[in-house]
Amino acid sequence: MGPPPARADGLGYPGRPPAPGECRLDDHPILLRRALELHRRGDTAAARPLYEAILRDRPDHAQAAYMLGLLHSSEGRPAAAVPLLALAARLRPDRAVAHEALGNALHRLGRAGEAEAAWRRALELRPDHRRLTRELADLLRAQGRHDEATTLLRQALDAGADDPALRLRLAEASLSAGSFEAAQAAARQIPDGVPEKVGALRVEGDALLRLDRAAEALATFRRLVDLAPGRWDGPNGLGLALNRLGRWDAAVPEFERAAALAPARPEPLVNLSSALDRQGRLDEAVAAARAALDRDPDLAEAHFNLGVALAGLGRDAEAVVAYDRAVDLRPDEAEFRFNRSHCHLALGDLESGWADFAFLWSERRMRRRPYPQPLWDGGPVAGRVVVWGEQGIGDEVLAAGLLGDLAAASRGVVVECDPRLVPLLGRSHPDLTIVPRRPEADPAGLAPDVVCQAPMVYLPMYLRRSWDRFPDHAGYLTADPERVASLRRRYGGPRAGRIVGISWHSANRSLGRHKSLDLADWAPILSVPGITFVSLQYGPVDAAAGTPVRVDPEIDPLLDVDGFAAQVAAMDLVVTVSNSTAHFAGALGRPCWLMLPRTRGLLWYWLMGRGDRNPWYPSIRVFRQQSQGEWAEVIARVAAAIRDG
Repeated sequence: MGPPPARADGLGYPGRPPAPGECRLDDHPILLRRALELHRRGDTAAARPLYEAILRDRPDHAQAAYMLGLLHSSEGRPAAAVPLLALAARLRPDRAVAHEALGNALHRLGRAGEAEAAWRRALELRPDHRRLTRELADLLRAQGRHDEATTLLRQALDAGADDPALRLRLAEASLSAGSFEAAQAAARQIPDGVPEKVGALRVEGDALLRLDRAAEALATFRRLVDLAPGRWDGPNGLGLALNRLGRWDAAVPEFERAAALAPARPEPLVNLSSALDRQGRLDEAVAAARAALDRDPDLAEAHFNLGVALAGLGRDAEAVVAYDRAVDLRPDEAEFRFNRSHCHLALGDLESGWADFAFLWSERRMRRRPYPQPLWDGGPVAGRVVVWGEQGIGDEVLAAGLLGDLAAASRGVVVECDPRLVPLLGRSHPDLTIVPRRPEADPAGLAPDVVCQAPMVYLPMYLRRSWDRFPDHAGYLTADPERVASLRRRYGGPRAGRIVGISWHSANRSLGRHKSLDLADWAPILSVPGITFVSLQYGPVDAAAGTPVRVDPEIDPLLDVDGFAAQVAAMDLVVTVSNSTAHFAGALGRPCWLMLPRTRGLLWYWLMGRGDRNPWYPSIRVFRQQSQGEWAEVIARVAAAIRDG
């Protein structure tokens, strides 16, 4: 932001040389007139000593102070300008230009608070000053005060300043403030045919992406590309919208085009690495992330994407280095630490892995249940603990294996869980208080002797600090024995052979595609003779029609969890992909063969396996992909193992 042009009329003096009888100076009309003429001609070296001479004789000469302050500011000496402009503003407090110029100089010195005060005073005197309104809004946004910026800009627009530049600033500030609908509305009000329309389309597209309206964002970014084909943010926005729509193959060339249009900007390459990663093109994703770092070595997102791709390749030690750098640059970014924790656990470094978990579940970051007690610190408890679940039902089943340890470290445990788990946990832990989770806190968890609380996912950090803390258990959940026996009779019979339960799909929205198989892919397993196959799949099971897989209409794994546990316990063997079925089988101690992807799609507890075993569930045998996405050889190995008995 440059200073206003040198002028003599800002403080009430004529811009032209004063005519006889018109000069308002008592002592120095000729000297001032000569200084102004030299200043207007650009001969600041000659003008400066004249202003200084006036001020030596008249230290309270407002116009000389103002003009000399402008001169210093225009020549890059804001520190010298500030006292002169402050003097001018003090002597002529009713002149907006003095306060504006003072704010300009203060802003250059990084004295944002004082600059803001000066600019606000200038706007009080001249509320229709659009350029200064934009400058003040930019200052507020630079400090993260986006709501204040939107208020300032909206007031100016409501006062009648129908200025496309102000409206674009409003759209940008609303986007930064998280008011995505307001950002889109402001951007749409900018008419076609004005220069600001380009920026308006960019903001509108970004807002639509944040509103999860990717198809509309795609159309908006296409308009931006048509209007400004040489800008990089158009194809970059197209790529982001295509990514959101799952069209990663179409997103890649858009990011490549954006990177070519902006050879110095790293953002398109960061986005390119993400799109390549989604397609499983991991070596290319690594290359794109490294190229982004060549453009900006301190871009945290590029280090993070590099870590994601390296971890996908199974290069966990290298991924940790990349994540370390990302965390150094953005220490409060939870996702960076979450991913790094996975690599630490995969490498067997429990201490470092749990340290990242501790950060993620610190009191200021976690979504707390409405209990007033402090978080459990891992030590002995002179009272009871209320434990609550907040993840999926499989995670709660896994955490149930730690409740006995917590009970031993305290005087009792209140377990607030998914209501569907209450019968199963109550039977398995009769010494604990099991209550269903509801929106409000349960009275049992508010009892006077309940002195601390913990989310279930918090427990491993303290109760499984080292590998020798993992017990070699035979199961810790107890299914209803009568229902188990009834189901065994139903599925059995003289020709039933072994009863094998199978589950082939994960409903996890982000990882399910990496973990799931089509039931048709199971043909080598389902063709093994002498086996009664029973569906343990939750959700739709239409795929089982026309196959040898038996679907029991009396068991709904989603609604009747206690019945589902009995069904799992009735199996001779469970074969499943990574989903809640695996957790139930392992927690019930049933033999389970778990088919896992190589790297992508693994949740943290499966990363901790050693060989074909997993420390959480001794009854589980792991069959892992040799190559990411290749299930055929896994299916073949499982089929052969079933034949071998």
